[in-house]
Amino acid sequence: MQASKKITIAIVSIYSLVFLALAVALFTQAKTDVEREARSAMLMAQALTEQGIPAQELQSILDLNRHLSTQILADPEVKPRIEPLSLLYQPPELNGRFLLIQPNPESEVAEIRATVLPVFGIFIFSLLLTLKSLRVAVQARLKPLQSLCNALSSIPKGEYHVEVARSDINEINELIEHYSAMAEGLDKKEHQVTRLRTRLADLMENERRSLARELHDNLGQIITAITVQSYMLGQQSHNQIFVKKYANEIQKQCDEVQNCLRIITNQLYPVALARVGLIAGLKEMCESWQKMHNITVAFSVSGLPLEADLDRDTHIYRIAQEALNNVAKHAQTHEAAMAVEVRTRSLKMRIEDNGVGMEPGFTAESDTLGMASMQDRASLIAAQIQFMPSPAGLVIELRVPLVCTAAAESQEGNDDQYSVGG
Repeated sequence: MQASKKITIAIVSIYSLVFLALAVALFTQAKTDVEREARSAMLMAQALTEQGIPAQELQSILDLNRHLSTQILADPEVKPRIEPLSLLYQPPELNGRFLLIQPNPESEVAEIRATVLPVFGIFIFSLLLTLKSLRVAVQARLKPLQSLCNALSSIPKGEYHVEVARSDINEINELIEHYSAMAEGLDKKEHQVTRLRTRLADLMENERRSLARELHDNLGQIITAITVQSYMLGQQSHNQIFVKKYANEIQKQCDEVQNCLRIITNQLYPVALARVGLIAGLKEMCESWQKMHNITVAFSVSGLPLEADLDRDTHIYRIAQEALNNVAKHAQTHEAAMAVEVRTRSLKMRIEDNGVGMEPGFTAESDTLGMASMQDRASLIAAQIQFMPSPAGLVIELRVPLVCTAAAESQEGNDDQYSVGG
């Protein structure tokens, strides 16, 4: 139901209640006035009859009073039934006939009706005028609200910039301001998502090219060399010295193949998590990463043992991996540190470097797919992540809520620390 209809029904209901109360009050007052006037008129008539005034003269006097009516009964043998407040007067000159004196409420009722009808007319007119004025005023005042509703309905269609006229009602203006802020935020997020999707597609394509190049340049060449050497072994199988030499070469190349496969597999999926858990997986990642990028990573862990949760641990691992990749790409440094602290109710991971840091005015939401992906992963595990510039570079701090267990609480005081690298 529209607001104008609800307001109209409310006002009509209030007017009807007031009208009913007024009608009851007027009816009660009118009844009291009629009875009082009739009783007063009859007391006056009784006083006149007690003075013995002749019937004709008394009738002429009483007929001047609009609250009384008189009648001479023609048949003296018939005595009428006397109504309440009625009076029979039998003077001698009427030869046994009666003068019937009765109250006449019709005149008082007519007077009250002449007063009440204009009042009720004015009442009805004021109700109609109020409803009409209210309808016009409500429609005019709620027009911006209707425009706001239309603008809100256009949001699912991706239309965020819909002009909404201002109103002279502060509450509606506040709603319009909130809508404008929400629409601006949604539009900003939409553009950000579009940029991130574009960069994600580019990143996926780059990863595919990198994987294809890795397979072709490394594994492909090694496998080709193994194939050639295997053929030569077959040709020189009688030469034991030759066989032993190339068998060792083939063994080394198979080790290289295994190492390449491990690196590629770890990039595609952190196998170490399911095998050794998060802490050991992070340690292995730091060890292999610092060899690959020639950047020393100091790894330390403290606090309680961590119960495994593959989904949560995968997101934490990928956040750490992305943070180290950012260090390799942007920090321009040869040293970094990763510290993990496990408590009863939370895990804190801190990754810092002594590189160039962030540019002034730079935020995590500005234009980096890596930081945006870290924020998205943190939100999926109800974690908080901060990117904080430091005098020595950049600090990334992740706080992850953990489910408390009795075993974890009993071991809260036991800390285990070790380090990898410089």
